[in-house]
Amino acid sequence: MDCATVAVADVETGWKPRPEVVFTGDDVLKAAGSKYTYCPMLLALGSAYFEYARDRVAFVGTPCQVTAVRKMQLADMGYRKLGLAAKYVIGLFCMENFDYSLITEFLPSKGVDLKSVSKFDISGGAFKVYGSDGKELLLVKVKELEKYSRKGCMVCPDLTAELADISVGNIGSSKGMSTVIVRTSKGEELFNKAVEKGILRAEKISDKGLKLLLRIAERKRKRGLKMKSV
Repeated sequence: MDCATVAVADVETGWKPRPEVVFTGDDVLKAAGSKYTYCPMLLALGSAYFEYARDRVAFVGTPCQVTAVRKMQLADMGYRKLGLAAKYVIGLFCMENFDYSLITEFLPSKGVDLKSVSKFDISGGAFKVYGSDGKELLLVKVKELEKYSRKGCMVCPDLTAELADISVGNIGSSKGMSTVIVRTSKGEELFNKAVEKGILRAEKISDKGLKLLLRIAERKRKRGLKMKSV
């Protein structure tokens, strides 16, 4: 592949995610970590194709963005070439996304200094904020963030980016690991190469972890279908 599209957010930009095209492994690692506010990743795909003239792109995005790329790849006209430039489609687990005001309003209201934040995490039904020293600055139930949820997310039934070549998330995995779902032969080839070269270490997901993933995926599916019918 020629490059990858990633979402980058840091303290210098007020933790507002921005889409970028990256060309090195180091730059990919710099983009590591969950971003819970929206980032328009299709802009990065467009940049890779139109600005950098790259047509072997590893596209990384949420389930809705993955669906958009697949629709582009099947289009009879319009942006089909752009969609086909995404040679590998990597999907991220996503229960819902939040408005940027979660960062600019909610966190300061809880006494969190954005300049001291190093990362965010959602696990066990809680939203967690960590400082640069690794200590937990804030822990609140995800339910408290309901007013910041993007309304469009409520009709989405897809937790695990089912149309991706490979889906990745932290639901069901042990600490320091990620849950990976290989969905296509292309994705399987890419994943196996990464394991063979020692880039990734793989182990089978536990039965408990798999059951948790399936339960949450079904919960989102039911919520999405219910909201669509309203």
